[in-house]
Amino acid sequence: MTYAAPDEIATLLGVEFLPAETAQCQAFLDEAEGMILERIPDLLAKIAAATITVETVARVERRAVRRVMLNPEGKKTERVDDYSYGRDDTTASGEVYISDEEWSWLISTVSPGDAFSIRPGNAGTSRAYIPQVRDAW
Repeated sequence: MTYAAPDEIATLLGVEFLPAETAQCQAFLDEAEGMILERIPDLLAKIAAATITVETVARVERRAVRRVMLNPEGKKTERVDDYSYGRDDTTASGEVYISDEEWSWLISTVSPGDAFSIRPGNAGTSRAYIPQVRDAW
């Protein structure tokens, strides 16, 4: 079960999906959710504990899938006669991915004791290390 739905993606894109496009969109949503669950395996527990909101997860899924649905073939540029069209790197991959900013929305809500947290050098210690300077003479 994904937190975002194909009809939400269709609304964002301003189109109505055909049945095949709805199925494709759902497959992309499943992939996005799988990526989230790989990095945050206890996602359901965090949602239950309200450290991550359902809306945040749905927003990340929608954004990741919207990018790929804009350009499922992964075309970076297209040229017909003297007309050319280019896409930026965010929509040019043709792959589902979650940006660093979107990961920060999910990870920043994780409690400080979770894996991969970063703390200043002496955080949690009672004394700071101060090197002793001795007279060399």
